[in-house]
Amino acid sequence: MDCNNFFDFDSLNNYVEFDKPLYSIISKRRAAKLIYLSPKQYIYKIAQGFGGLSYEDVVDSGAVIKSNVDKYAEAMKNGAKFPIGYYTKGGDGQEGRHRALAAMKLGCDKIPVIQFMRVSDKELSNVVNKLKNKSFEEIDSLFKKIEFENGITMLGYNDLQRYIEYNLSEAREVVRQAIKESAIKKDL
Repeated sequence: MDCNNFFDFDSLNNYVEFDKPLYSIISKRRAAKLIYLSPKQYIYKIAQGFGGLSYEDVVDSGAVIKSNVDKYAEAMKNGAKFPIGYYTKGGDGQEGRHRALAAMKLGCDKIPVIQFMRVSDKELSNVVNKLKNKSFEEIDSLFKKIEFENGITMLGYNDLQRYIEYNLSEAREVVRQAIKESAIKKDL
């Protein structure tokens, strides 16, 4: 069953990770992607964020209000669109368990889900090094190819340029200083 009709895809733009993806990566150290999971897989993913609970632990706990599941399922059947649920990979941030269970009740095989991810220093460094010699237009095109339909903003591009200017120039200075100190020690 195609369950995309139950979800409001315009709601993606409410998240900076989709609306301004480069800015989010550089300045917020967060990224996101839209994935498709079975409702049960989604519940399992969020259960892991609650300290490794099981699917059953979440569904049978006070974290799920059965009347909300029934109410949402009825609203979905009647054409209501709900914001897309999300979870944070490796974290406990989540929203959407009632929507997922309502979709399951209606027989959905897959539902759209936003997966948020924290960007580590190493991941940020990799992104910056791949983008540092590219123009706004080139980066915009790259982001559109990887399904960020809005592309990037000047805000994100300018943050990238500032990061390159300040952080990479500082790193080069640290390396230069270390080389200089090493040469001095050799001479002694």
